[in-house]
Amino acid sequence: MKRYGPDGQIYDFPEDATETEIQTYFAKLKPSQPAPQPVEKQRGRSFAQGVTFGFGEEVEAAGRAALGAIGLTEDDRGYTEIRDELREKLEAYRAEYPGEAITAELAGAIIPSLLTLGAGAALSAGTTGARMAPTLARTTAIGAGEGGLAAAGFSEREGLERLKDVPGGAVTGAAFSAVAAPAGDLFKRFASRMLGERPATRVQAELQRLADSTGKTVDEIVADLMEGRLMSENRTLMATLRAYKSQMGEPGAAITERLPARRRETRETALSGLQAGLTPRMGDRNVMRAMQASDDELIDLERAGYREAFETVPEVTPEIAQTLEGILQRFGPARTELQQIYAESDRLVPLFREDEAGRLVLTRMPTLEDAEIIRRAMRDEASGLYQAGKGTRAEGFAETEKALKAQLDQVYPGLGEIRALAATRRTVRDQFEEGRKALGKDADEVEILFSRMAEGSPQAAEAYRAGVMAAINNRMRRSPAIMGRLADPDRQEGAILRAVFPEENIEDVARRLETAGRAYETEQQVLFGSQTAPQQAAASQIGTRMSAEDMLRMSQLDPLAIMQQAGRIISQAAPQLSERERMQVVNVLMSEDPDLVRRALTERDALGKIYDRTAQIVKAAGFAARTGAVQQIAPTGGQVSAGLLNMGGQQ
Repeated sequence: MKRYGPDGQIYDFPEDATETEIQTYFAKLKPSQPAPQPVEKQRGRSFAQGVTFGFGEEVEAAGRAALGAIGLTEDDRGYTEIRDELREKLEAYRAEYPGEAITAELAGAIIPSLLTLGAGAALSAGTTGARMAPTLARTTAIGAGEGGLAAAGFSEREGLERLKDVPGGAVTGAAFSAVAAPAGDLFKRFASRMLGERPATRVQAELQRLADSTGKTVDEIVADLMEGRLMSENRTLMATLRAYKSQMGEPGAAITERLPARRRETRETALSGLQAGLTPRMGDRNVMRAMQASDDELIDLERAGYREAFETVPEVTPEIAQTLEGILQRFGPARTELQQIYAESDRLVPLFREDEAGRLVLTRMPTLEDAEIIRRAMRDEASGLYQAGKGTRAEGFAETEKALKAQLDQVYPGLGEIRALAATRRTVRDQFEEGRKALGKDADEVEILFSRMAEGSPQAAEAYRAGVMAAINNRMRRSPAIMGRLADPDRQEGAILRAVFPEENIEDVARRLETAGRAYETEQQVLFGSQTAPQQAAASQIGTRMSAEDMLRMSQLDPLAIMQQAGRIISQAAPQLSERERMQVVNVLMSEDPDLVRRALTERDALGKIYDRTAQIVKAAGFAARTGAVQQIAPTGGQVSAGLLNMGGQQ
């Protein structure tokens, strides 16, 4: 009997041999098969697959083929052969060690998630909240991109054929991400429901309660501080500060000591700003004394100038002497005034006399001093007649004085310079007095008057401003509340200040005045105001906001914490802060440090940081897990879409 063996050869068996005997014989002829080789682990390549969304083996194959092509390695195989070998190894690894392979890929998937929005989500959990966290729409869009990329990367199709997997992968990634996106926020919402965004300590709880009562955000409170306005100087907090002061102890003593010091400090700052704008060239804070010293100095200069001029001109010219004689003949009042002047002087020699016929006769040649005395007498007489309403007569005196003045200035030029100095002194003196009256005048009138003055005479404008400064000093001593009125442009004092103050500096000085006014008001209300219903209400609210610390103690069944909260709920009447805690609150309310106040209102302590950190970790882990899950399920969706596309193409 002839039979083919397993090796293909023909074997001759006896006719009576059974099939069992034949197969037994053939079994002995089979060569012994080698033992199966263990599957090589591919942890690193699986990790790379997660990082590269399934393109890891393509990247490695391309690199190795390129190195072999240029002779840097002994491997001369092409890209496709190397890639297929890598795919076989990865597939064998997944089949032999499925859990380990998936874990490695998920770990790799965390990297791109953190490089995109995972880090932002983690950061937002502890800093700016929803403003930075990925929105549902953004997360869905990211999931679509990741799903499409993973479907193409894990696809085993060649070339552009793998794009058929992209639509299904994108849809799968988007759908899964939309469902999984809220997972990172679950803990945050749960913790907020149980713990809430509560302040960490009772001190911070009280500060946040007070900040809320002002109606301002933390940023607005800090901005006020940067402009010099303390948190305690908000009008809504004055009753609370008075309640703190009434409880005495260290907080009450601190308030009693600091408020007057604050009022003095802000007043000095405001006065410095006013002086810099209204009297920039005066070193003396006493404007009256400084102006008097300035006037005395001008008088001395004027007298010295006249003395020098008179001594250098013992006699006037014949033409001027003739003019003087004519004036004395025509104007009896001037002649009478001169007679009185000469009679009362122990230095001047009479200039004229009357003869027997009543005619005026000069007794000597007039000096320059005589001429100036006659001119002043004519000027004063004209001024008196104008004031008396006798304008016609006044014009004769005024015209004659003007002509004499011109004649003297032409012949003696130095005299005009001295006279101009005297006129300046009188203008400065007069406008200073007008400025002292300015706060009692109509603001529109002051604005028009000063505008004209500034255009015509800078010295007069400077003197007017000095007068306003003197008036402010006087008012401030009588009524310190004027600081606030000067800062208000709708008040008369504020409008007048803006009319005369240098425009480029008015906003700065107005801010200083407002701060000084508020500091004065705070001092008056807190230290000297009587107890009112608002103060009693404020006292009953001290320490009534629950903190995270209170919640923690209650969760530990602390009987004291439970009783304190019960007391808050029932009456909210007894202060819940210790003296030390109240002192910490006062220090923040009266602090000038913007950073300190911001930290006190917003910074989390150890308990709050644990809460934030936990939410942060869970949120980041949820986002990273979502990316890894998308990579695992998107290729399946991609294969479905590719199958549908193939069916459509065949049809």
